[in-house]
Order: sequence, then structure tokens, then C-alpha cells
Amino acid sequence: MRFKTAGLVTLGIVVIVLVVVNVQRRNIPKGPAKTSTQTYSFGVLDGRDDDGALVVERVNLWKQRGNPNAGIAGVANHGDRVRIIERRGSWALVRPLNGRAQGWVSTSLID
Repeated sequence: MRFKTAGLVTLGIVVIVLVVVNVQRRNIPKGPAKTSTQTYSFGVLDGRDDDGALVVERVNLWKQRGNPNAGIAGVANHGDRVRIIERRGSWALVRPLNGRAQGWVSTSLID
């Protein structure tokens, strides 16, 4: 009787191990890990008009593109380098390299 009980316990342990191994196998990702391949472009905020006169020294970074009622997320300066995160029509979502705020600006202000 002792051997029969030991055999059943051993069989139970083997079944548990097989179930655990099978569950772990299902959770192993297939192929290489996915990494972000998003690339950004960069630009410089340019507040000069066509004649070269400085007309915009401080550039508002808007919370929503084309909607001044949404408010200002931050402010950048003419000449600041920016990371262009996204472009939509005549608007670009930018983040100044020397700042924390990001917001939308008219693409006409990016050189």
C-alpha cells in the first residue's frame, strides 16, 4: 500500500510539472522583442518673416492643434531646437530640446 501511495504522489508531481512547463511555454514570446522604431525629425523655431525681420520671439506651444481655446501647454523661443513628434496638415507637435513642455505649433514657424 505504501508503494501505491508513493506512486500516485510521484505521478501527481509529474503531472503538475508538465502543466507548469506547458503554461510557461505558452508565455514565451515568439521572435525578437518588439522595440520602438519611431524616428523623429528635428527643426529650429523660426519667427522671422519672409524679409528676415523677427516678428515672433516667443512661440506658444498649444495643447490642441488649431484650437487656441484649449490653452497653452508651454512657450518656446525663436531659435530653439525642437524634436518634431508628429505632423498633421499645417501643424506639428514639437518638444523643445531644452524644455519639458510639448505642444502644437504652425509648421510655418519651423525651419
